[in-house]
Amino acid sequence: MFKKVLGTITIMGGMLVFFSNPVTTFADNLADEIAKGNPQVSEPIISNSSNLEITPETQSLIDNYVAESSDNQDTINEIIENCKQSGIISSQEMNKAISDFILSATIDPTQLEEALVSANELVNKSDSRVSTSRAAVDPIKLARSGWAAGIAIVRNEGYPNTAMYMKYAEVPSFLSPSPAKHVSNGNAWAKNVVSGNDILGSFYSEYKAWVRGTSKTKTIKGSFAFTSGDKYYALHNVKYSYSFVRQSNGSVKTTGVVTDVYDFAPSNYESIKVGFANNYAYAMQSLGLIKPFNIEIKHSF
Repeated sequence: MFKKVLGTITIMGGMLVFFSNPVTTFADNLADEIAKGNPQVSEPIISNSSNLEITPETQSLIDNYVAESSDNQDTINEIIENCKQSGIISSQEMNKAISDFILSATIDPTQLEEALVSANELVNKSDSRVSTSRAAVDPIKLARSGWAAGIAIVRNEGYPNTAMYMKYAEVPSFLSPSPAKHVSNGNAWAKNVVSGNDILGSFYSEYKAWVRGTSKTKTIKGSFAFTSGDKYYALHNVKYSYSFVRQSNGSVKTTGVVTDVYDFAPSNYESIKVGFANNYAYAMQSLGLIKPFNIEIKHSF
């Protein structure tokens, strides 16, 4: 991980000349380092690796996970395919990899429920909806206009994904349900979040210990707080789950899922040049025009 420089000293014409050769360099992207795995490890190929079987218990977990969201099937299919391509994974090891991942990646519904309770309490405390018909200026229209202007400012300040989630949080009225789960799968944003140095760097030592060992699969889960940039404003505190499957040549196939609940907090936006934060954001919340929703970000490499 850290740059190591080995060199040689040669005497030329009475002068000491130092020649250096970098042996290893700091990885600009930990995803590359992780994908390399341990090339020194080689395993005998399992001849029937394409016929790996899923147990009824694992299938039940899969069914429940897919019932939560149909696109979860794609994630499970990727893990299954990683195991089949591995050539060294047994059915038992594949079932464990799938089960461990599902148990760590399943979204906890209580987080969104708590966010919704807080949002509804703010609406109930506000008399904005009662006074709408008597107001000379429609407060709903005014709030939406200000919110749209704020989104444009956030986007222009260089935070496109923050702006994306702000727009997605809008609902037609206070009676509307929360927006459906927002999923980013394999696009540039997903790659940036899942395979960026931020989260991967936080557990690299745990991964390194595994890849130097003999276990063929590994699931790592946890939480992480971004501290700057678009990821900080768009997500900030997230939960993650990664499935690692060793391949016969020592490389590693990775499937990662990052989850969060979008719940607009004006304090998180104060450092952006947005004067609307404490005004229109509060207005939109008190009118019930923006609501929390689940976020899921997936990427495989």
